[in-house]
Amino acid sequence: MINKTVRVIELVLAILIAALVLAEILLYVPSTRPTLSLDEQLTVQSNGTVTVVSTVESSFSAHLSLDNLVGNGSPKINSIFYYYDGNYPVSGADPSNWFGLPGHLGSIASARGEVDNIVGLNATQLASFLTSPIPPDSVLIVASGCLPDPVYSNNSNLVVPWLRAGGQLFWVGSPIGEFRGPPIDPRGPPFTVISVPNGSDPFLPRAWLGNSANLYLGNTSASSELGYYYPYAWPGQGFNISLLEKGGGLPLGNIDSHFTNVARIPESKGTLVDFSAPSIDVVRLAFAMQNLLDAGLHESSYRLLGGTTVSLSSGESATLTQNVPIPLSVFANTSAEFCRFTVQTDYLAPFGSVACIRL
Repeated sequence: MINKTVRVIELVLAILIAALVLAEILLYVPSTRPTLSLDEQLTVQSNGTVTVVSTVESSFSAHLSLDNLVGNGSPKINSIFYYYDGNYPVSGADPSNWFGLPGHLGSIASARGEVDNIVGLNATQLASFLTSPIPPDSVLIVASGCLPDPVYSNNSNLVVPWLRAGGQLFWVGSPIGEFRGPPIDPRGPPFTVISVPNGSDPFLPRAWLGNSANLYLGNTSASSELGYYYPYAWPGQGFNISLLEKGGGLPLGNIDSHFTNVARIPESKGTLVDFSAPSIDVVRLAFAMQNLLDAGLHESSYRLLGGTTVSLSSGESATLTQNVPIPLSVFANTSAEFCRFTVQTDYLAPFGSVACIRL
């Protein structure tokens, strides 16, 4: 019995010693986790330019887009309010995508070191939100393609007054305003929506809409430079780029002929970012939304000034210097800021970074 006990103790000691040795080895073995680092220095010059010096290093093969933007104030989001209520129907949106989109947005934001501050709203809370003071630096995302009856019905439209008062809305699914949704009846058919004749008219000019394609394969400046790709569209619901830009809007998505499937539409003091497309590929959709938010292009004041790209091999570093001319009208604006948005454009790569300086 004594010999057996001794052997057991010796075995336990051997295991503990092996564990300690392994821990020591692991402590001194270099980490193999992929890393990508970026340092950016912005300098406003007296000749109306901004000098940007970017140093980037990667332990893996990576492709980056470095984009220049100007606007009023820094592009920041304090809160994302997300409408989801399983008691109401969807249109042009997959219920699982509707439920899962905020999780993808939060994951991307966390990977970029940003605050994951997504606040969920059910239909009743959405009605209260739309009739309350607008929280600063916030956006509302409605990815159901259908507005619930508490905020949109034959006798009420809480969304348009909120938009015109300064609200910022991301819309995905069936064309905005075309459908409203009563509560789902457990005894009836699922996802019953009610068509609203000319329902999109309060939100945007009908003359802007056209094109019969359901895939938009070309890139706008925004989708190309910010590294996102969401090609889906509703036939007949693309935005005419010429009319959109004349009306103060901006094409943000992909292109078919002279139409785009995603647009920034001015709404008096507010902004509508309309994905005139079904909610099909929720991962691509999340990257498109997050990149637009980080770059500030959801705000009516922000615009692109071009940029540059860089490709790195594993273990390679690069330093790029760029002198960016600032339009005189922007440079004279004492509240204007210049921002550099850097994003990794490889498929599903989460890296993104924003650096800004007051002009």
